[in-house]
Amino acid sequence: MENFSFIEYFLQKHGCLVFQPIYFSSSASQNGLRLYGMEVLTRFSTNVNLPDFFSMLHEEPLKFFGFYRWQCENLLKVKEYFLSTGIKLFINFFPRALLYVPVYRFLERLEKEFNEKIVIEITEAGFSAGSDFLVQFLKDLKREFKNTKIFIDDFGSGETGAFYQFICEDVVDGIKLDKRYLDLMLKGNKKARVIVEHTVSMARRIGLEVCMEGIENREGYEITRMLGISLLQGFYLGKPERFQREKFLKALRVSEVEEA
Repeated sequence: MENFSFIEYFLQKHGCLVFQPIYFSSSASQNGLRLYGMEVLTRFSTNVNLPDFFSMLHEEPLKFFGFYRWQCENLLKVKEYFLSTGIKLFINFFPRALLYVPVYRFLERLEKEFNEKIVIEITEAGFSAGSDFLVQFLKDLKREFKNTKIFIDDFGSGETGAFYQFICEDVVDGIKLDKRYLDLMLKGNKKARVIVEHTVSMARRIGLEVCMEGIENREGYEITRMLGISLLQGFYLGKPERFQREKFLKALRVSEVEEA
């Protein structure tokens, strides 16, 4: 319990949850966007290196418990907004963490409290080929909570072979493209564009949703819509912010995107 209490003490003292909007665009020809969901992220008031913090959690799995308990308790404080608006809550989970019963209990509680509006994000780099236990776990989870969605985060950055295993097992509902592909396209990299075009085409054919992350300017926004990608996320559309009910209610519909 010492590890748990230390992590939670640190998070309560220095951590906060922020939310970044994810918008839905029905076609490249429309100007209007609709708020689809919010991704929950962790930020610190001190000069803490986020990758180092999460690397520590990954190396010492028992500390997952304290982190997800803190996250769960704070998310429950804002559940009324998500229940009243119907938008989805995107939550990142370490693949290894999902195999721990205490972490599953927090996920189970969130699913029930948020009326199955949860989208689980699993980073592709966290997969390893032959993740049979995780595949079975996610199948069981989706059997219990039928409206649960599972997205692969940072697609194109990790174990692609394991990703295709998850696709073939009908576990995955969507992918979030690694922002490096958009950065390369903005630099005129034709190969990156071909890869993204084929990825989007494949996703459509097998019924996956696609989200482009890291949209930071007008050009990136226009390229994303030109490619027909329906879910959009990035600083250009909205920066991660602490929960503000009135401001978030205004974000439910954006008719025109302005420079951030």
